Amino acid sequence: FAKLKSTMRHFQGEHHLHNFAPTARLCSHDAAAKQFIYRFRAGPEISPTKARQGGSDPSRASFRAVTLAVDALLPGQFESMLGLAIAVTRGKLQDNWLDRAFDCKELLTLPSFPPG
Repeated sequence: FAKLKSTMRHFQGEHHLHNFAPTARLCSHDAAAKQFIYRFRAGPEISPTKARQGGSDPSRASFRAVTLAVDALLPGQFESMLGLAIAVTRGKLQDNWLDRAFDCKELLTLPSFPPG
């Protein structure tokens, strides 16, 4: 959980979010690409079984609530931000992908968290 929190904090501040808008086809210098992220946080782990019955069932997936405070987002940007944070936290991508995703000179295809 500490790695996830640290990864999500990396998103805070003013960044170019062109790589996080897969459907918008933004250029890194478009005004819509530059946004300020005030807060990106994950809450404590919640197990549906423990919450309802006081027990634990390993077949039931646990989850975390995620909060985001930002000026504005385009469709798909939240899912891409969360997908990258999870991929880095789980070690699927190296930490340097966080810096690369905000870099104006790179155009990357980022993992996306499924909507819904």
